[in-house]
Amino acid sequence: METVQPESIPVVPESPSLVLRASHILLVRIVSADARPWTNRADGLPERSADLLLELEEVLKGDVGVHAGDRFRLTITQAGRPGSRVFALPGVWSDLPLDAGARYVTFSISTERKVVDVLQPPSLVRVAPEAEALLDVRKAVAAEAERLSLPRTLERVSEADRGRLNHFFGEYVAARLHEVMSGSPNDFDAVMRFVEDPKLAPVCRTIIVEAAHTQLAGSDAPQPILARFVRTSFHLIALPEATDMHDQLLSDMLPQLLALRGVKPTITAAEVFGGANADRQQAEQIVSRSSDPGAQRLLQWLRQ
Repeated sequence: METVQPESIPVVPESPSLVLRASHILLVRIVSADARPWTNRADGLPERSADLLLELEEVLKGDVGVHAGDRFRLTITQAGRPGSRVFALPGVWSDLPLDAGARYVTFSISTERKVVDVLQPPSLVRVAPEAEALLDVRKAVAAEAERLSLPRTLERVSEADRGRLNHFFGEYVAARLHEVMSGSPNDFDAVMRFVEDPKLAPVCRTIIVEAAHTQLAGSDAPQPILARFVRTSFHLIALPEATDMHDQLLSDMLPQLLALRGVKPTITAAEVFGGANADRQQAEQIVSRSSDPGAQRLLQWLRQ
């Protein structure tokens, strides 16, 4: 099989997925850091610069003219907080430790090819700790390199890795959902089975489910696709590992998607649960335990 090089992986400029939108994604390691003393900016925020010696460990996407093992120097700026109040800081390196050995995944959007240019703002748009981004990027980049379908991409994620996924992979899947929305119900089913997996990291699940809901709400999606999403929503309400989504599904997503405040729902419970009486009964039992007004509307819909 032909090896696909990082520079041949497609760039999708308007994509909501940073993995797709980025022209260059690198894994770098801090060899040493010489940080200068903190000073105050005009707006009162503490700020410091630091000279970093970085080693390129892997080129995940793009071409920067250097190779794994090469070292280079980079001067960066970090902003700090004047007190204990937590808020987002300006600058892609802010809030990141500069300890020797720390590994970071960098995301750049640039037409440059020299590594020091690619890693300078405004080309450099994100720096993420290895644990937050590397697995996500590798899974997404491999799928792009091999031109895998979305169902095949998800199938290739092992059970051990599913719990380690983060928001970068969730955003990547969300950006590709349109591929399965109007296609074979089996393809959409593969995505729903993925989000129903108890082992899947909650942040990844939430991003995919919210994106699917957004694309389905008010759309003319085929009935089997809509029905499958509704069944998945009830499965997630029954899933302890998806507790963080229960209120959102009960009070917002499902009532909105089903148009329960209107004269006629977008789809009936009979159409959603046709031939799956056990699922329908389980949904009734779970929803009946909630006092949320949205849950009461759902219960009425389930019993019609």
